[in-house]
Amino acid sequence: MCLRSVICCKAARVRPVRELVDIARKVTGLDIPVRVGPRRPGDPPALAQARLGWSPRYADMAVQMAHAWSWRQGGRGAFQRPRTATSG
Repeated sequence: MCLRSVICCKAARVRPVRELVDIARKVTGLDIPVRVGPRRPGDPPALAQARLGWSPRYADMAVQMAHAWSWRQGGRGAFQRPRTATSG
């Protein structure tokens, strides 16, 4: 028998979905449509670490999304860290 499950891989800090969508819009430059629905229970932050041995490499969510977007766009290895007010 094949059992499948979905594990939400996230950092220890829980973020509202709206905040994640805002970050994704800034990183991708796309107007990502949103459909609001009922809440679902979240996964404990340590679940991915416990089951998969996974933990995020980057603490900053915008950096995580920029890496994922670069990979998705085919720019594997061509990622450049987004400029912020503190990084110049």
